[in-house]
Amino acid sequence: AADITYSWAIRTGTGRLSGDETSTGIIYLAPEAAPAGALVVCTATSRDASDQATAAEVTVLTSEESLAGK
Repeated sequence: AADITYSWAIRTGTGRLSGDETSTGIIYLAPEAAPAGALVVCTATSRDASDQATAAEVTVLTSEESLAGK
C-alpha cells in the first residue's frame, strides 16, 4: 500500500540511528567503545490497517578485534 508509514527505533542497547527514521531503511551507528549491541526495530502502519506490524527486528552486536600481527 502506498500509505505505509515506517518508524525506526532502538528498543534496547546502545548506539544511535542516523537518517530519516520514517523511511524504509536506516543507518545504525555503533558506539565507539566495544563490545556493544542494540535491538533495532521498525514498525509499519497504514491508515487502512487496524493495527501496526513489525516490519523489521534486527539485533546488532559489535566487538573489537585486534589486527596486530596480521
